[in-house]
Amino acid sequence: MKNKMMEAKKQRMLLAAKGQRKGFYIPHCYSEKTPDSLTWWDDFHFYLNGIRYAVCFIHPRMKYKDECEQIVWDKLYPSYPKNTVEWKPYSTKKLGKSRKKVVGFTMEDSNKEDMEKWHKELWEQQEAFLKDEKNGVVVRPSVRVEWWNHCKGIEICAPYSITSEEEAKFFVLLVRNMYVSGRLYEWIDKMQAITYDVNNWNQEQVAQR
Repeated sequence: MKNKMMEAKKQRMLLAAKGQRKGFYIPHCYSEKTPDSLTWWDDFHFYLNGIRYAVCFIHPRMKYKDECEQIVWDKLYPSYPKNTVEWKPYSTKKLGKSRKKVVGFTMEDSNKEDMEKWHKELWEQQEAFLKDEKNGVVVRPSVRVEWWNHCKGIEICAPYSITSEEEAKFFVLLVRNMYVSGRLYEWIDKMQAITYDVNNWNQEQVAQR
C-alpha cells in the first residue's frame, strides 16, 4: 500500500521541478575567488527522474566554526539582557485646532548599551574559543538525505575545495553519481579518517594573514 504523504510529496516535487527536469543548477558566482581562497559552504541543484535534488554542501571548517560559535552562544545565552522595548510616538496629524492624532511610532530599547556589551562579549569569546587548543571540537565528514516539501535534500559535509565553477560542476556531478550508484554513504564513510579541529583552524588563520 502506498504512503499517501510520500506520494503527495513526490507530486509537489514533480510540480516544483516542472520546466527544468535535467542537468544541474549552480547559483553562485566564483569570479572573485582564487585557487587559494578558503571554501566554506555552497548550494547546488541537480535533476533526476523529474525531481529536483538540493545539495547543501558545507566544508568541515565551516561546520567547525558553527559548532564552536554555538557552544559559546549556549553558554552565554542565559545572561542575555532582557529586551525592554518602548514604543514612542514620532509623528502626528492635526485633527483640528487643538487636537492631534499619532500616525507613527518608533521603538527605543532602554537596554541598548547592555545588549551591545553582551554581543561584544559573545563575539570575543567565540573568537577565543575557535583558537582554544582545548575546545575539543572535532569535525568529520557526514551526509544526510531527506525528503523535503518541494525537493529531496542532500546535506553533505566533505573536505572539498570549491573555488571555481568547474570545481562546482565536478563536485555536484560526483555527488549525483554517488547517489545514483547507491555509494553515497560508503563514499563518506571512507573519509572518516579525515578530521578538522583547532589545529587546522589555527594553521589556516596564520596562512591567510
